[in-house]
Amino acid sequence: LLALPLERAERWRALDGSPRLRLDPAVLGEAAGNRRLPLPFDLPAMGGLLTAAAMLGAMEWVLATVVDYANTRKQFGRPLGKFQAIQHQIAEAASEVAVSRAALEAALAAADAGTLTALDADAAKLQAARAAGAVAERAHQVMGAIGFTEEHGLHHFTKRLWAWRDDWGRQSALEARIGRAACRAGRDGLWPLLLGEAL
Repeated sequence: LLALPLERAERWRALDGSPRLRLDPAVLGEAAGNRRLPLPFDLPAMGGLLTAAAMLGAMEWVLATVVDYANTRKQFGRPLGKFQAIQHQIAEAASEVAVSRAALEAALAAADAGTLTALDADAAKLQAARAAGAVAERAHQVMGAIGFTEEHGLHHFTKRLWAWRDDWGRQSALEARIGRAACRAGRDGLWPLLLGEAL
């Protein structure tokens, strides 16, 4: 049993209004008596993958909602989805969702096989975070002001996506960590690092 010192946790509210706690890893180490916790998995990696999975589900809902809106809402006598600029926005959002799905599925397959690396987990979470911003931006551009009205569900999903970007690894921290791993691998080790192969 581990008693967490919540009085030392940073408290705030995320963009969507949900309450948050952040415990410094050093505080967790102190609470555990500076011993490694007997967890059957890497908690930060699994937390990142679960968050990436939740983000993917939210992005898929946002994309489906935007496609339905574009095919239903008419402007100048034809559906919005017939305009090339709208098609371009939706295509960009769809491509971000597809890349996020591929990164997450690869990381989950590695986890199932027992070969998950920090790079796999970081890449899946980072791609989901990157995509979340792009998908939310394009969704609000297509739907306009209606997406921010209290009655519409879009902003509830996009605010949650924006908040999840910082959970289990802030986007900028993940980018820096992946960049450092690439630099350490060097010219000859970068391709094996990306493929998960030992040198």
